[in-house]
Amino acid sequence: QALDQHARETLLDIKVDRLPRHLPEGATYRGKTGTINGIAHDCGVLQGPEGSVAVAVLTQGFENPYDADRFIGRIGTVLAESLV
Repeated sequence: QALDQHARETLLDIKVDRLPRHLPEGATYRGKTGTINGIAHDCGVLQGPEGSVAVAVLTQGFENPYDADRFIGRIGTVLAESLV
């Protein structure tokens, strides 16, 4: 059965703390994350008043997976700031 409008909006609002970790006001993000055995990634579209950008960040080799999340988040912040 297809999801109703409320369920779709709820799923779209779920954030994993990677690319959208610290987005500035006016920026939005829709994407997909993935993690497996020391590999973390996030890819999607950042949007703001000045435009949009497709982004993919792939990491490997972080001993602490939360360090990878923070690293990806910093990239998202820098990119989003250029769009607002």
